Amino acid sequence: MKELTLKFGKPENITRPGDDAIVYRFPFSAIDSELIGSPEETRLTTSHRLVVKIVLSRLAAWKLSDSELQKELFEIGRRVIVEKVKQGTLTPEEQVVVNTATHSSTLPFDPSRIVEPDGAVIVIEKEHPRIGF
Repeated sequence: MKELTLKFGKPENITRPGDDAIVYRFPFSAIDSELIGSPEETRLTTSHRLVVKIVLSRLAAWKLSDSELQKELFEIGRRVIVEKVKQGTLTPEEQVVVNTATHSSTLPFDPSRIVEPDGAVIVIEKEHPRIGF
């Protein structure tokens, strides 16, 4: 497998009442890019979840609308997922926490330049294992 294709579904706000953070779940499927369109595609496609949590203190500094927040959290989580795929360590559920220790008060990305999470497709080239020492 040289490339993995990720297809994202509709994000869900899964914040519990009274929680001190906003939590979004971004469901996605993963398949070896070479298998797309093959008879094995459905059987070999795996389901995953990206859960991104932002604490209210960090959220207050960023001053985002709900749709901008969703895109910002998607981009933060997407970058973590890309690294996990490259390293071969992707699990069924990946969790990312955004707080004052992990992110500054400056907004990391321009939400207007981030793709909508629902329907996003990302193709990631996996790193090749090193041979020898």
